[in-house]
Amino acid sequence: MVIDGSESELGILDLIQVLVETLDRHFKNVCELDIIFNCEKVHWVIDEMIVGGLVVETSPSAILEVIEAQAKLMHGQTELGAAAATAARQIDSVMKGLPPRPNF
Repeated sequence: MVIDGSESELGILDLIQVLVETLDRHFKNVCELDIIFNCEKVHWVIDEMIVGGLVVETSPSAILEVIEAQAKLMHGQTELGAAAATAARQIDSVMKGLPPRPNF
């Protein structure tokens, strides 16, 4: 954390504590490897806590609700992409079985 002289040191310590607690609850006993290999999720947590340099959320439960919603959305998009790819393969296989179209 980088702070200037006008920041409250206790406030920053509290922010760090909330960050660690939130990461610990999200990753179920967080360690350095969780942070290294899931830096995108760590950034999500920080982005939910701090906006424009101001602390906007300090409730780990509220932060985790948003993070879980984002994860579900990404998972849904992944499933949708996989379903679209499967549908495209099925269309291709059906098209191969049809007689060729005449050229005009």
